[in-house]
Amino acid sequence: MSRLRPGPRATGGLLCAAGLALLALPARFAPALGVEALAAGFWWWARASEDPAQQIRRWSWLRRPATALWLAAAVEVTLTGAAGAPMAPPATLAFWARVEAVAVVWAALELLAALPLSRPFSDLPGPLFSHGPWLPALLPAAGFLLLWRQAARWLQVDEVREATAVLLLLTAALAVARAYGRRRWTAGLRWLVVCDSALAGALLASRAVAPWVAAVLWAGAFGTHGYLLAAELGGATPRRGAISAALWRLTSWVTTAALGWPLLAAAGGPDPRRSAVVLLAGGLIVGLAAWVGVARLVEAPERRALARPSSGFTLSRAAPAVLLAGVPLALAGTWWVGFAPPPLFALLALLPPLAGGGLALLALRPAAPGRGAAAGQRAQHAARALFRLVIGAERALVGWGGRLLRLFATPLRDLHTGDAQEYVLFLAGVAVLAILANIAPLLNVSALQETFPRAGRLRTRIRNHVAWAIEARDQLAELPDVEIVTEPRLSLFTFALADDAATETLAVMSERISIKSTSLLPRAHTSWGTVTLVINGRIVMRNRKLLTVDEEEVMERVNRIAGRIRASLGM
Repeated sequence: MSRLRPGPRATGGLLCAAGLALLALPARFAPALGVEALAAGFWWWARASEDPAQQIRRWSWLRRPATALWLAAAVEVTLTGAAGAPMAPPATLAFWARVEAVAVVWAALELLAALPLSRPFSDLPGPLFSHGPWLPALLPAAGFLLLWRQAARWLQVDEVREATAVLLLLTAALAVARAYGRRRWTAGLRWLVVCDSALAGALLASRAVAPWVAAVLWAGAFGTHGYLLAAELGGATPRRGAISAALWRLTSWVTTAALGWPLLAAAGGPDPRRSAVVLLAGGLIVGLAAWVGVARLVEAPERRALARPSSGFTLSRAAPAVLLAGVPLALAGTWWVGFAPPPLFALLALLPPLAGGGLALLALRPAAPGRGAAAGQRAQHAARALFRLVIGAERALVGWGGRLLRLFATPLRDLHTGDAQEYVLFLAGVAVLAILANIAPLLNVSALQETFPRAGRLRTRIRNHVAWAIEARDQLAELPDVEIVTEPRLSLFTFALADDAATETLAVMSERISIKSTSLLPRAHTSWGTVTLVINGRIVMRNRKLLTVDEEEVMERVNRIAGRIRASLGM
C-alpha cells in the first residue's frame, strides 16, 4: 500500500495542475478553489522540503489571493440576487461591482508579482528541491489565467482597468530590468515569464484585441521562456548545438515581438502625450525583453567528446515550431476582430523588438574584452540598483500605510474591553453599520409614510414638541427673575431662578399642576453656591444637602457591606 501512496512531489504536482485547470473554468467559485489548490500544492512541497519551516513561511502569502477571490465570489452571488430586486439602486450595485473587480484584480496582481507584498518571489526558487528553479513560473501563469478568464468581472470597470494597466506596465518594466540584471540565465528566465504575463495582462486591459488573441500571444511568449526554464534542469538541451540555440533565439524573439506589437500599436489615441508615454515606456520594455531573450541564450558546450547521433526530430526542435505556429494565428485573429491601428503606430511598434533583437545578435559576435564589457556590467549594476530602489520605496510606503492604519484603528480597538464575546458583538455592530450605509438609498421616505402612516404622525408630534420647547424658552426668558441656563436641545432646556424661595414656590406650583418628571427641574444660580433639586414636585436637595436621605447611615451601611466582602475574600 505504501508503494501506491503518492509522494510529496506527485501530490503537489496534482494540486497545482488541478488549480491551473480550475482557473480556466467559468464557474463562479472555480478561481478561488484553483488558487486554494495552488497554495495547497506549494504548502505540500514546502512541508516535504529540507527546511519546511522557512519554506512554509516563504509561500504563506498565497492565502491572500485566495481570500480575495472568495470575497469576489461572495459579492457576485449577492449581486446576482440583488440584480432582480425592484428597489435595488444602481449606485449600490455599481459600488459592489467595483469591490468585486478590485478583489479579482488584487488576487491576479499578487500572483503576477505586481504588488509590493509579493513582488520579489521570482528571485527565490520553489519549495521542491528537485524542481525548485522553475516552480515560481506557475504563479504568473495563474495570475494571467485569472485575468483572462475573469475578464468580464473587471474590464467593465474603467477605474480598475486603468489602474491595473499601469501596475502591470510597471511590473513588466521591473521584471525585465531584473532579468537583465541577473547573472544566471535561470534567474533571468524566472523574471522573463513575469514580464510576459504582465505584458499580456496589460494587453487585456487595453481592450485592443479579443481576450483569446491575448491568451494565444501569451502562450507563445510564456511557453518559450517557460520551456527554456524547465529544460535547464534537464541538461540545457535547447542550448546544446548551434542549430538548436539559434532556433530558440528566433522563437524567443518572434514571440516577444508578437506579444508586444499589439500593445504598442494600440497606444495611439486622442491624447498625444499619453500615447507618446505609453509607446516610449512599452517600447523600452519590449525591446529590452527581446534583447535578454536573444543575447542571454548562449550556446552550451557539449558534455560528450563525441556527440550522440540523432534523427534531427527532437522535442527541443519541435517545440519552437509549435510555439511559432501560434504567432500568425494570433496576428490573423487581431485582423479578423477588426484591430486596425494607425499605420504610423503600427510601424513604430515594430521598431523596439527589431532593435532589441538586432542589438542582441550584435552582442553575440565575438569581440575582444574592453570598453563594451565594462559598459555592460555597469548597465547590469544600474538595473539591479533600480530594482532594489523601487522595492525599497514600495516596502517603505506599505510600512507607513500600515502604521497610519493602525493609528486610526486604535480608537476602534479601544471601544471594546477585550472580552471575546464583546469583541464579536463589536464587529457585528460595525458590519451592521456597513450594511445600513449601503442600503440607505433603498429607504424611500414617501413610500415608508404610505406603508406606515403612524410613522408620519410620530414625526409630526416630535416636531411639535421641539417647537413648543422653543416657544416656552422664549416666554420664560422674558420674565425678570428667570435665567436660561442651557439652550434647547430638541425639547429639553434648563433655567434658573433668583433664590431658593422662588424655587420652592415654583416647586409647589409644579406639584399643584401635577408635573410628573424625573428630570432636574429648576435650580438656583450656581454662582451663589446653592443647588436645589426637585423630583416629581418634591425638593430632595437644598444647598447641596440631601433632605430625604441620611448620608451618615448610608455610608455606615456601605462600610459594613464592604467589611463582609473583605472577610469572605480572606483580606
